Amino acid sequence: MKSIIVLAAAAALVSTPVIAADNFQSPDSFNWSGTYVGAFVGYGWGQMHDVANPAADKKDIEGVVGGAQLGYNWQLPNNIVLGVEGDASFADVKNSWIDPNQYSGYYTEDKVTGLATLRGRVGYAVDRFLPYVTGGLAVARTKHVLGCSPDYVTATSGSCLNYNRQPFETSSSKTRAGYSVGAGVEYAFNDQLSLKAEYLYTDLGKDKVVLKDPNFTNLNERNFRTDFHTVRLGVNYKF
Repeated sequence: MKSIIVLAAAAALVSTPVIAADNFQSPDSFNWSGTYVGAFVGYGWGQMHDVANPAADKKDIEGVVGGAQLGYNWQLPNNIVLGVEGDASFADVKNSWIDPNQYSGYYTEDKVTGLATLRGRVGYAVDRFLPYVTGGLAVARTKHVLGCSPDYVTATSGSCLNYNRQPFETSSSKTRAGYSVGAGVEYAFNDQLSLKAEYLYTDLGKDKVVLKDPNFTNLNERNFRTDFHTVRLGVNYKF
């Protein structure tokens, strides 16, 4: 009889923590599922290259970006988080150039003025910490300016006219499509607010741009290759 009591007590001691573990739910557990909205600021850098002009160098572009995002996450039972996110941002990622030839007077400006993306996200939730990868469609607004002005002649005498060149300025803005891929990490401070840091690489491919130059009519059609990187810091509010 005594041995039966001892075995029953031992079984109770073993089974108690197992039952408790099965029924325990941490009050601090976090679920990433739901709709969120947020805002971000960041920095971009990359290159624009007029591949139609063999003499043209690659232009390094850089500047600030900032905007807002809207998305939705689904957290699966295995802690995989699937999401979709759209964002739109202003951008001032650019390069300005003046011909170093003291008699030339030529100048250019090439820039990305806006960017929007629609991307999928796949991450793995470690409670309130979410590392993820992302990728999808990117649409950007670019602008190119070309001109020749006596104001940019640095010689003591001379102007654009020294080479029989007419002063002028022309510009072209285009909406271009490409892709963005990247990765990020997000941390939830509470059930609503989270902070994220994200890196994206955006490739817009090549696109034709018409910049009419009265001095070199054979170079009116250009073909700009554009790609750039962005790092962004943002906040999200989950509903």
